[in-house]
Amino acid sequence: MKKFSHISAALLLSGLAFNLSAQDEPKMIRKFDAVKALPATVNSDNEESVPLFSPKRDTLYFVRTYVNKDKNHKKGEQDIWFSVLERNSWSEASNNLPKVNNKFNNAVVGVNKSGSSLYVLGQYPKETYLTAKGFSVSEKVGNEWDRPKTLVMPKIDYVTNLYGAYVTPDEKVMIISVNTTGSIGEEDLFVCLKSDNGIWGSPISLGGTINTSKAEFAPFLSADQKTLYFASYGHKGMGDADIFYATRKDNGWSNWSTPENMGEPVNSKSFDAYMNINSDNEIYFSSKRGKEYADIYFTRMYLEKVPEPVKEIAKVDSAALEIDALKKKFEELSLVHFKFNKSDIQTGDVPILDEVASLMGRRENVVVTLKGHTDAIGSDSYNQKLSEKRCKAAKAYLLKKGIAESRITLEAFGKTKPVSTNETEKGRAENRRVELIVELKK
Repeated sequence: MKKFSHISAALLLSGLAFNLSAQDEPKMIRKFDAVKALPATVNSDNEESVPLFSPKRDTLYFVRTYVNKDKNHKKGEQDIWFSVLERNSWSEASNNLPKVNNKFNNAVVGVNKSGSSLYVLGQYPKETYLTAKGFSVSEKVGNEWDRPKTLVMPKIDYVTNLYGAYVTPDEKVMIISVNTTGSIGEEDLFVCLKSDNGIWGSPISLGGTINTSKAEFAPFLSADQKTLYFASYGHKGMGDADIFYATRKDNGWSNWSTPENMGEPVNSKSFDAYMNINSDNEIYFSSKRGKEYADIYFTRMYLEKVPEPVKEIAKVDSAALEIDALKKKFEELSLVHFKFNKSDIQTGDVPILDEVASLMGRRENVVVTLKGHTDAIGSDSYNQKLSEKRCKAAKAYLLKKGIAESRITLEAFGKTKPVSTNETEKGRAENRRVELIVELKK
């Protein structure tokens, strides 16, 4: 499928995070109904992609790319179309959105909970012959969609014309696919978060677990905002672009599980992308399925627990049990963070550090890694040094408690790995931290 312009083909303590991993959740097997193409009221001889089912589950928005000449459209132009689900039947699709569709490429990237706001690609200047990269929102007035208004966001440098997004129904999270400053591939996934006062923050990379040297695009976030679905040319697939999923491992946006391929029958040897899924595990996605142009398909997913194999009871390292117990204990503590531009250990951190030192004193096979971070205020070099100072402050405390230096590893990241927005004081405070990774010696 050719991608055209505008469609993108632990515990925290005083800056210390006790990142003791939780017990693994039961593994699940994903099973699917047979994949079916949507009817001719939706699919056509042109190309259909970017399906987005409204949260109210009554309207499917999608993009139609014109591949056949007609009197109203040039080859390659894209319009937003929609079809209404009535009594389990899809109405004849329409592009009757005169204030939203224009002569440029158009797409819906988000619908709010009530269905009264459409988030769309591009900007809509007063001069109708102009357009600009970015995002806009159209409000429903009566039975009509109003002219989209530009979303005010921090500046994004668009290296190419290929970009896309997904806005969550609560209108607080936007996942963007774009090649921009900080990208490691042809198209990377970033997150922008809206603050409590309605201001969108700067893009934060989803990190190297998600992004590759090639293109990651077509993002979608599950209703609980824990599972990311996206398409990729960089992760190992079945042929062309495939759909993958990954889960957030903490409350931040840079720590993800290893992406897994959705597998058959969702993915095929052809192009597969633009998947979205609702709380009933109904899936809509775009696929070529061996054809020249893509259509929209539907399936339903079922999750089943993987049966646990019968095996002999293995001897459990008592140190591992203590680590789990310690993790549960400190989950009940309040979260405290470093003060701005400071690296000293505060009184509130001492009980946690004492517990860590006590455990390491009793168990020679327990080690710790200290990972230092800062907010984004200041230069890269200054913040790198500040994150090193924070690591060394925690290390110095443990050394005083008699922990051998060889059992303590330091890693400083400066401001490169935020867990929250740097646009607000609350977000910056969450980023000023040191993470303690306590584990058994390998």
